[in-house]
Amino acid sequence: MLPCVHPNIEIYTKYSPSQRSYYDARYLTKYSCTHSSANRYDVSMQTKLPYRIAVLCYVFDEQDRLLLLHRANEPNKGLYSPPGGKLHMDDGESPAECALREMREELLLDLDFNDIHLTGLVSECGFGGQTHWLMFLYEVTRPMQIERMAFDEGTLEWHGWDEIDGLNIPDTDRKIIYPLFRKHRRGFFHVHINCEGERGENITWRLESGG
Repeated sequence: MLPCVHPNIEIYTKYSPSQRSYYDARYLTKYSCTHSSANRYDVSMQTKLPYRIAVLCYVFDEQDRLLLLHRANEPNKGLYSPPGGKLHMDDGESPAECALREMREELLLDLDFNDIHLTGLVSECGFGGQTHWLMFLYEVTRPMQIERMAFDEGTLEWHGWDEIDGLNIPDTDRKIIYPLFRKHRRGFFHVHINCEGERGENITWRLESGG
């Protein structure tokens, strides 16, 4: 594939991998490829990442402790996160339907749409250099009791907010998602997070709704 030219190569070299991928996809055919090799980049080296959609379920007990899954599988194996899972897109499943199904399968909770509230929408770009994520954060609006605390995905544990910061949790959860969730609980926020590096060492983000 021929290399394509950005009209300002100095700006292009400052782009993150995800920004370069966006530029490649949108402007690949717009600019000619006749400049010197010093002002070229090889679009064949740019990796297009898949987009995945998931839900996370925020469940609290009578003491307002959050239910977290100590994950036994990837993604985030060995870390703590709210229970949830990927959307069944081939079945046309809605995010709310996915949240109810995941809680039925993982937590043995039989809830309906009136029991959940969409508190957050999180878009993560370039997670682990492997994928983009769109995540719907649903809160159960009344306290719950959980009978089964272990299954094939890991072990469930109740934790107060003052305990969570000491757990092994993803940096995006610690620095961005949990603080925003606590601030906008029973309301709504949308945040876009740009993750770079193998484990997301370089993180930038912007709040797109709920400021």
